[in-house]
Amino acid sequence: MKNNLLIILLFLAGVFPFGALYSQMEKFHVNGDMKDGFTDMSDAFVIVYSGGQKIKRIDANSSGKFEFDLEFGRDYVLEFRKQYYATKKVDIFLGAVKAEMIDIGCRPGPVQVGMIKKVDGIDYSVLDKSVGKIFYEPESKCFDWDADYSLRVMEKLETLQHEMEEKQDTYDKNTAIGSKALAKGDYAGAAAAIAAAKAVFPNDAGILKLEEELEKAKKAAADKEAAAKLEEERKKQEAEAKAKQADYDKQMAAGDKAMKSDDFEGAKAAYSAAAAIIPTATAHQTKLQILADTQAKRLKEAEDAAAAKAAEEAAKKKAEEEAIAAKAAEE
Repeated sequence: MKNNLLIILLFLAGVFPFGALYSQMEKFHVNGDMKDGFTDMSDAFVIVYSGGQKIKRIDANSSGKFEFDLEFGRDYVLEFRKQYYATKKVDIFLGAVKAEMIDIGCRPGPVQVGMIKKVDGIDYSVLDKSVGKIFYEPESKCFDWDADYSLRVMEKLETLQHEMEEKQDTYDKNTAIGSKALAKGDYAGAAAAIAAAKAVFPNDAGILKLEEELEKAKKAAADKEAAAKLEEERKKQEAEAKAKQADYDKQMAAGDKAMKSDDFEGAKAAYSAAAAIIPTATAHQTKLQILADTQAKRLKEAEDAAAAKAAEEAAKKKAEEEAIAAKAAEE
């Protein structure tokens, strides 16, 4: 962004008398542009006043170009405006002008306005007055601008220009620092430089874009860091799960070994230890159930064997008693 302070509002061409044929000028035609480097000027506009009353507003296009007509017989003040910019004015004196007074070949040249961004701490009072004056020149029967007046205004603008150049240098320096810091991933440094640049031109499109890029980069970095932490946590949980599974499998193997040796208490202790490691697993539950069923079966088998032995001994005793009784009866 560069503020061209030297283009104030100076260029009004004179008469083009050489061979061109024109019709009589019925209205004063104004055309030109408002510029600040390559800044989009689509929200810039011109307000026309006459006798202190607002006559009309003309919007500029994105290139800052504007075009409109003014009636003769009135004096006008044109105000060139854009948000965050200092307003500039130009006087056009048409009050004593009639269409028949103007040479047929008279065609005013374009009006070019160099716009100046407003910055805190700078005195713009010099712009309270018009920066240019356009008047009718009887000798040429056309229009001209007051060069002496514009030059005096430019002299007064020298201090403003110097201050603006210092501000611009500060802005450019911090914008460059911010861009380099952002490219290196130094977000704190970039933020500090951007803040310094915004202190000069808080609404400049360039610094707002850089600030937006910084926020996007910070978010991307934060998202990347968060993703890395999630991945780290996932790996940690995976490692813990593997370690638990290894301990679990170890206890289950110990339980199986104890079961094969009919060490039911040892098996129960191992399966219970496995349950404490991974309570939600089902393998130890199945093994504990098998253990309980096996113990119950073994107990029943033992009880049945004891009952059978007791019955066998009782029958044997009974047979012996009957044999003794029979022998005694024979004697």
